[in-house]
Amino acid sequence: MKFEKTFYVILSGILITSFLLITYVFPTGSGLETKTLQAKKIYYVDNISAAHQKVIDAFNKKYEGQIEVEAINLSFDKFSTNERKELLARYLRNKSDRIDVFAVDQIWVPRFAKWAVPLTPFYTKKERQKLLKNVLETCLCNDSLMAFPLYLDIAHLYYRDDMLRKLSNYYELKKKIKVSITWEDLADLSRKFHVPKNAYYIFQADNYEGLMCSFFEMVANGNRSFIVTILFF
Repeated sequence: MKFEKTFYVILSGILITSFLLITYVFPTGSGLETKTLQAKKIYYVDNISAAHQKVIDAFNKKYEGQIEVEAINLSFDKFSTNERKELLARYLRNKSDRIDVFAVDQIWVPRFAKWAVPLTPFYTKKERQKLLKNVLETCLCNDSLMAFPLYLDIAHLYYRDDMLRKLSNYYELKKKIKVSITWEDLADLSRKFHVPKNAYYIFQADNYEGLMCSFFEMVANGNRSFIVTILFF
């Protein structure tokens, strides 16, 4: 009888110990599952070049398991400037979860500001002062920093140097071109070469946004003001 009592006491102790070990030391079920940290995914929309992809890959490798950038490619080869603008606006209006960071043309900043988070708190005054004044102005909307420049297109003038060499004032013209040749100088050159009307200067004049950019650049370079009237039909 005494033996049986002792046996049951020992057996109970073993069972209780086993229960405690299973419950607290070797947890089962959901407790055994390892909680894996999922990387925060950020969707970046732009024309993704080979250079973009290298930077993205390097970033993802450095912050593996923490942040992952997934590129959404709106290629210039497949989408025109206007198509890219409308696609971005449509996704943002619909509050798509497939767009977090996106690239826009510098003149689009005011239009897209209503869908963007102000960046002023993320860049110090010293960091902003490193930017060219004209570049910084394109990123502002109502005095708030709504964008940050990645790269900008700079206008270039290509000219036929072999034709200029035929002129007696070649070196004088070269100096002018290096500074900034005027429209009057350009018109004078056309008369000297006797070229057909409007054939001496070729510019981007396709029916797209770039034509308007060229027009406003020329107006602004002449230190002239202008008023834009928008008509809705």
